[in-house]
Amino acid sequence: MQTSIPPACDRAPMRHALLNVPPEFLSRTTLLVGAILLAAAVPFAAAGSPATGGWSQWRGPMNTGVAPEANPPLRWSETENVKWKVAIPGFGTSTPIIRDNQVFILTAIPTGRKTEASAATTTTDDAAEQEGQGGRRGRGGFGGEPPPDEIYQFVVLSLDRQTGRTLWQKVAREQVPHEGHHQDHGFASASPITDGDVLIVSFGSRGIYGYDLQGNLKWEKDLGDMQTRLGFGEGSSPALHGDTVVVLWDHEGDDDFLVTLDKNTGAKTGEPHFDAERLEDIRGIYASPVGAADRVYVLGRDGTCLVLKKGTTPEVLATNKLDDNTDASIAIVGRDLFIRGHKTLYCLTGE
Repeated sequence: MQTSIPPACDRAPMRHALLNVPPEFLSRTTLLVGAILLAAAVPFAAAGSPATGGWSQWRGPMNTGVAPEANPPLRWSETENVKWKVAIPGFGTSTPIIRDNQVFILTAIPTGRKTEASAATTTTDDAAEQEGQGGRRGRGGFGGEPPPDEIYQFVVLSLDRQTGRTLWQKVAREQVPHEGHHQDHGFASASPITDGDVLIVSFGSRGIYGYDLQGNLKWEKDLGDMQTRLGFGEGSSPALHGDTVVVLWDHEGDDDFLVTLDKNTGAKTGEPHFDAERLEDIRGIYASPVGAADRVYVLGRDGTCLVLKKGTTPEVLATNKLDDNTDASIAIVGRDLFIRGHKTLYCLTGE
């Protein structure tokens, strides 16, 4: 998730944009780090340099996916340009982040231990409801895996950037997940983020955590249990802006919110930035909201776009409709607004 704070009046679901789910992960993930992730020949500048301070969030040092001072290899294989590789216990699809000499990565490890008081118990009625929402569950079906019945460890790892050696490993929580996940997904999908002072970790329904870079827990916050469509799982990464942690809690329940926490204590810094009021006249959203001229543009999949007034409560200024279906995010340059449909590209301009 980006470090910029989303508009306060953004209330549209962004579920499909929040999951970063590479399908190539196996049951035991191998973290392959040659100079692929770490350009060892390029020295890092002092902490705080946005261009050269590491890869401290999933979108990199500039929040753009670009490392302007790095020079990674052109070619690599299992035997070429591999500085080191280590097996990571458990499974996760979160992006590793790098700060100075530390690589941070999250994983969820099944323990094999079961409990009768499992939060993952699913009734026949629940299963039938999920069947009616979109097909059968399980591997090969459309939907998530069934909820597990064993305890998982939700783990934060710090590795040495030069060798891959584990510097520290902390179990944030042991718990039976209340829902399953998509077959290519997992229980450790939200990427951590650090500013060099604190490490912010989200396991979603299993809690939000603040650590120092030596692995000492500073605080934890439990925001409840998410309900995900078809049990696809959770994956929204926290953002960090100054001393403020931003957490998006957008799910199938009626209590969606965007909340800010103090990075040092985990205390809420104010009320949720929006309440559970849903936007009317728009259903199904893949595109990310964009903002310009004190307005927020929310584009639905059927070509409907709501234009909202910037503010703490959603106020619809205009409702626009195109004939084409629209999944791509809007681009804005000057007075021109670009919308890509399934068949056409629109350039809309101001009067």
